[in-house]
This record gives sequence, structure tokens and C-alpha cells, in this order.
Amino acid sequence: MNPMPSPKFTAAAGVLSALLLLVIRTPPSLAQAAPAIPEIKTRAGLPGVAAILARAGDTLRIAYLGGSITQADNGWREQSLARIAGQHPRNPVTHINAGVGGTGSDLGAFRLAGDVLRSRPDLVFVEFAVNDYKRNPPEVEQSVEGIVRQTRRALPRADICFVYTLSFDSKPFVERGQYAPPIAAMEKVAEHYGIPSLHFGPAVSGLEREGKLVFKGKQAEAAPGKILFTEDGVHPLKDGHAVYAEVVARRFPELLRSGRAPRKLPRPLHANNWENAQTLPIEQPALTGDWARLTPGTDSLVRKHAARMPVVWRSGGGGAALTVRFRGTRIGIYDLIGPPTGRILVQVDDQPVVPLLRFDKYCTFYRLHYFLLDELPDGAHTVTFRVDAERPDKAAILEKAPGTPLGAEYEPAWWMPAQILLVGKPLP
Repeated sequence: MNPMPSPKFTAAAGVLSALLLLVIRTPPSLAQAAPAIPEIKTRAGLPGVAAILARAGDTLRIAYLGGSITQADNGWREQSLARIAGQHPRNPVTHINAGVGGTGSDLGAFRLAGDVLRSRPDLVFVEFAVNDYKRNPPEVEQSVEGIVRQTRRALPRADICFVYTLSFDSKPFVERGQYAPPIAAMEKVAEHYGIPSLHFGPAVSGLEREGKLVFKGKQAEAAPGKILFTEDGVHPLKDGHAVYAEVVARRFPELLRSGRAPRKLPRPLHANNWENAQTLPIEQPALTGDWARLTPGTDSLVRKHAARMPVVWRSGGGGAALTVRFRGTRIGIYDLIGPPTGRILVQVDDQPVVPLLRFDKYCTFYRLHYFLLDELPDGAHTVTFRVDAERPDKAAILEKAPGTPLGAEYEPAWWMPAQILLVGKPLP
């Protein structure tokens, strides 16, 4: 015969059962609430900006370095600029639009000097969280650290602030209270150099939880009274950009108040960071075969992109090549791609030749583009880029049905390089 349980045991079992029942009935979102990501980390703040704004009449120059989310007209860039100017009516506020669609901090490290530093800004907003999403985080650290160290060396009094935008891919990280991989990489750099950061994700996620925002949908089907954030899960609509701009405006005074005196540049996190990233013009001696030199005065397409590509070379002849000798670790090319571009063949030192497409499913129009080869051992290298005369299957790349005719502009198999991207130094 089993003994009867004691009254104390019976009471304890009853409490345990009640607790188990409560856990079972509690929704997972409440039972396992994720810690909120901080919207701001002030770190060393913006001491240089605070000093400028303390002097009536001094101009504040802000550079916005990023991808298409930053480049967008009437987006968070222009809206936040207007909000900052409104907060400081005694000071003229100007800006530099250094956003280039479809590019990450890798290209950003190379174009920083020409697109940003030569204009001598007082503050640089750096936005690459979305476009760096598929990159290797350690490499993100290298390129972002290169941006920081180049800026600090060229403009020691300039402030930097990282801003983190949101995409459909990175949204789950915010909901779990985590940093997406590229943001975690940038935060590591920010912590090392005392750089403040603003995360736009918590504001977007909060509005969505409150039923005030729909992250992705069609404008034609937008619910009245709700913010439709994006149509494609990446690029905010005007009201979505306003959410980003509101974060900047709300937190900007805090960044000014927390500013500390600039510090000496610390030792690098990575010895192989991209502080020495540079762009070099392509010169005639490096070219062999049939090439045409296009300039703003001779070509309307180059004229459109002259601010970043003053000279573009074009070749569709098989065997035409560009050869570069350098000492360093990374090399790539800044080029134009579009309907007539095709494929190149790349050889590094005595390694096998590798084909590289310069045409993709978005090549229904021309745009700035780039590629970087894998990291090399630090030393002397010879790299040859040869134009492949064979035309790739452009209809398939454009995801057209087999046999779909394309216009005459798709017939060539050109390559249109403009600049050499180098982490290192050229050799004669």
C-alpha cells in the first residue's frame, strides 16, 4: 500500500502544477521576451560638432556615407539634415551626399577620400548595415576600421557616427534582441574607437509591435493610418525614412551632451585593416589590345558619372587586357556595368584563370559597380584582367524565357573599367 503524501508535499505539488500551467498558457513572445537593443550608444559622442554648434554662425558640414538608403532623394539623409538644422538655427548646416546604391563599406573604404574627406566634413554618418549583410563579418571590421582610421588621420577633429538601417533579412535579429552580423562587426570597431552609434531598428520594430507600421507591403494596399515602411523589404518609403530621421533628431542632443575630447588614434584592431585603401586611375601603359578612352567631353554616359569616374575605358575586343603590378593585399576594379557589358577573365600571379561576370539581372540600365578579389598574402603581385569576347547568355541572366530576343544594346560583350581599387601600393 502506497503511503499518503504529506500536506506539505501536496501543497508544493499544487504550486508547481500552477506554475507549469502558467508557463504553458503564456505566449512565447511574453514568456521569452528578448532584451531590447539599445537605440543609442553615445561612447565619446560628438565633441567636434558640439564645439562648432556652440559658436553662432559657424557652419556644420555633414557627410552621409552609405548605400542606396542614404543616397535616396528626400530620404533619411535629407530629412535628418533638416531636423538638425531646425534644432540649431544659429548655425548654417550643409551636407555631402556620399551614398552610392548597391555598395558596401568595402567600396566605401576606397571612395572615402574622394567622395568625403576632400570636402572636409565635421561629421561623417556611416551607413552600411544592410549592404554589408552578406559579407564576412571579419572583413566588415577591416573595411569599416579602414574608414575610421582614414578619417581620423585626415581630419582629426571630425566626428564619426555609425547608423544601422534595417532590412527584411536583418529584422529578426532586432526582434530577438540581437545585432545582425555586420552590425556586431561595426559595434566592435565603434567600441574600440569610441564612436557613437544609432540603431534605427528598435524604433521600426516598436511601431510594428504597436500596430502602427507595416514593414513590407504594396502602396496600393496600404492600411489607412499605418506607416508602410517598405515595398521591397529594403528601401524605406518616405514615411519609413521619416522614422529613421526621427531617431537621429531625438538622439542628436544626447550625442552632443556626451561629447568628450578627441583621443589619440589607438592601435588598430586588425593589422590588415583597409587604412591604406586607395583608388588609382587606369593609365594607358597598363592596357594592351583595343581600348577606347571615354571622358565627360566625349561620352554622355561618362558625363553622368563624372564626379566619381572622370575617365572610363571601354573594350569589347577579345584579348584586350589590363595588367596591374602592386605590393599589398587586395585589388579590385571600380567599373560601369549595363546592357552591353559582358565577362572578363582574371589571373592572379600564376594561379588559374577565373571568369568574372560584369553583367547581372539588374543590367537593364547602367550603374556604378565594383568587385574585389580575395585577400592575398602581403607582397608583390601581378594581376591581369582580360576581356572575354564570348558573350554570356544575357537572356538567362535577366531571367527571361529561353529564346527571348533582347535589343541591340545587349549584343556587345564590353568591359568598362574606370579605376583600380588597391590596398597597398602600385609597382612600376
